[in-house]
Amino acid sequence: MKLDDTIRNEYAQLQEKTTKELAVQETDSLLQIVKFYEQLPLILDSVVTNNDLFTLSEFYDSLIKELNENKFSYSANDITTFSTIFTRLPLQNAANSPAYLGLFITSLINFHYANYIHPAKPQENIQEPTYLLLFPKSLALDFVGYKNCAKVTIKGDVGSHFGTEMMKGVLHLHGKANYIGPNIYGGEIHVDSVKNSHISQMFGRLFVNGKEIHQVKRK
Repeated sequence: MKLDDTIRNEYAQLQEKTTKELAVQETDSLLQIVKFYEQLPLILDSVVTNNDLFTLSEFYDSLIKELNENKFSYSANDITTFSTIFTRLPLQNAANSPAYLGLFITSLINFHYANYIHPAKPQENIQEPTYLLLFPKSLALDFVGYKNCAKVTIKGDVGSHFGTEMMKGVLHLHGKANYIGPNIYGGEIHVDSVKNSHISQMFGRLFVNGKEIHQVKRK
């Protein structure tokens, strides 16, 4: 399976602009992610009955199940690269929903983090991975950071339910969030600006444009 010339050209342009941040390589593991992405419509058909939060949660669980059953292996850098090219890989109809696409990229991060920081592994000398997402300016995915535990930096804007059910870690958004939460159980969220937030249901810390505006600790 090969990426087309258009995406290769985007790789070259991106590499020139973000040399210090991202070394773009067409790895087998990246192609594995692309192939998984192309299966999204089939996965979606198997779980979607209507577009509510329960179904979205079920869809996310199906993604994690697929990643586990197929023993996916990829790097944090592969996730970054994928975040820059997936909009050039069109999907069928409903699979292009900002919620489904946001959950897909988030599942890649959560699965990688869970397998990198595994309870069965010795924790000494293990440096937690960090993640970087580079979204096009015109994109605003929903549910980015769902159930997050990692340190994630996002460059670009996001839509609704940013950080929903986040457990710990840091979400650092260099951009605007349309809506934060609800049900954030810990960690820190940093955004340049936000339209709405469920801070009444947020345990943790929220920073807007560098200023801390909310902090609640569990008793």
